[in-house]
Amino acid sequence: MSDVKTPQLNQVVIAGNCTRDPESITTKSGKTVVKLSIANKRYYSKQGEMSEEICFVDIDWWSEYAAKTISTIRKGSPVVVVGNLKLNTWETPSGDKRSKLSVNAHKVESLCWGNDQSSESAKNITMPKLEDDIPF
Repeated sequence: MSDVKTPQLNQVVIAGNCTRDPESITTKSGKTVVKLSIANKRYYSKQGEMSEEICFVDIDWWSEYAAKTISTIRKGSPVVVVGNLKLNTWETPSGDKRSKLSVNAHKVESLCWGNDQSSESAKNITMPKLEDDIPF
């Protein structure tokens, strides 16, 4: 069995609402990371009644583009995040080992349309008037 190679895939696509305003941090090496957190709801049937489960996910967005678009995403903004899972480990001052999964984002897209929280690309899109689409 040791000859069998298991394919490795670490890809995450998740949508939710920002739980706080994104925070831009510059590391000692000069790289910028935008930190945000989203809440994702999952609906399911439990004993015939609809229930919901909320999952909170921390996002690290390492991109120059992230720092430029941070102003378009606010607390409550709906976003889609594409990235990969990352396991963060650390030790507390008392010596306890801790770990937490987060998403290392490759892309974050705002889903806001037509309000102050919309992305620049969404602000520049105009919908045609219905009358303009009628050929007669």
